[in-house]
Amino acid sequence: AAALASVLIYCLAAAATDKTERLRVVWQQDPRTSAPIGWDQLGGGRAVLHYGIWNEDEDPLDQTAQVDRTENYMGMRNQFVHLSGLTSDARYRFQIRDDDGSTAIYWFRTAPAAPQPFSFIAGGDTKTDPIGRFRCRRTNRYVPKLRPLFIVFVGDLTSDGFDARDWQRWLADWSADTRTDDGRLFPIVPVRGNHEPDSEILDKLFGLKDARNYFAFNIGGDLLRVYALNSEINIEKDRPQVSRADATPALEEQTAWFLEDLAEHQGVQYKLAAYHKPFRPHTSRKGENDYLYNRWAHLFYEYRVTMAVEGDSHLHKITYPIRPATGDGAHEGFVRDDARGTLFLGEGSWGALPRSADDLKPWTMQAGSFAQFKWVHVYPDHLEIRTVITEEAAGPAANSEENLFAVPADVQLFAPDDQGDVVRYPLAAE
Repeated sequence: AAALASVLIYCLAAAATDKTERLRVVWQQDPRTSAPIGWDQLGGGRAVLHYGIWNEDEDPLDQTAQVDRTENYMGMRNQFVHLSGLTSDARYRFQIRDDDGSTAIYWFRTAPAAPQPFSFIAGGDTKTDPIGRFRCRRTNRYVPKLRPLFIVFVGDLTSDGFDARDWQRWLADWSADTRTDDGRLFPIVPVRGNHEPDSEILDKLFGLKDARNYFAFNIGGDLLRVYALNSEINIEKDRPQVSRADATPALEEQTAWFLEDLAEHQGVQYKLAAYHKPFRPHTSRKGENDYLYNRWAHLFYEYRVTMAVEGDSHLHKITYPIRPATGDGAHEGFVRDDARGTLFLGEGSWGALPRSADDLKPWTMQAGSFAQFKWVHVYPDHLEIRTVITEEAAGPAANSEENLFAVPADVQLFAPDDQGDVVRYPLAAE
């Protein structure tokens, strides 16, 4: 009954005059206590965001927040409110009101401050041509089915990062497709890809606090630390989508920041590094990215980065835990190390046409060519990684707030015969 009432409230509110589109909740600092909310203000006067903790017995929306940043960019009037001082592990409802009326009532959940189970989705690489957009929207619609705590999107959101219409379509689709029937919005962690050829793109479209496009935050106390890294910080602006492999000051500055932050957070149980260009792509159509391997691989090993989520190649892969090495037994600079190695997940294909996974390594656990993303369940004592295949439209079965970890009956998971449909970390002894 409570769920039905929530849907009715959401639908009735949606009938009000609505001068906003393209809503997005963004995680970039401390998601336990803060939440930037952005939208495209189409008209109306000064907009104010009304919000409050959602209790079962009341819905006060008794707090207000003013727009603190406006970016007239990509043909949109992007408005941002950076909420702070929030309660951790709480549901917040909000509504945007202006002189012409109000939006529907939406809601989001803040991150927990203490270790507890949660799930997140990790993927990337979409395209905004008609076929790519269709495939992207098909994958988007899996988000409200699975109800993750957040989504890590590892770059290449549109076909042309300088095309305003592409961005308007992508943000409109994301806002419409990834919300639940009762108005829940799922925070996105935006990571820069080579199709975002200027650092200001994600900054101005997602209201980032750091225009360099790299940042980090914790979830569940010291359970998980998420690193959004900028593998495209060397990109040549006069040659869009082409990365430079030399040691620019910007790349070295980022690496120094990464090292310092890793050293300060050695007590975190799991660390996730998310970036676009894979160290070792699993398709022959992509070259090796030694400029990243040479700077970050040893940091992953020394400071126990648990998982690395990569994009760019448009395929599925999961490696065994690996560490950097040379000499006998090493392949392309890595050897398997189940005790201290990093799992590499990827490589995109949220909506972009998959490429052939034809460059496997001795330390590749599994790979394939299909539309997919990773659905990761985080527990205090282990991780579970599932690969969701999105080649077919999402069916009607969906998880509820009371059942967030079930696999809906109509969700297809990649399941090699010898491994099953879940990769558990730490790996079981062979």
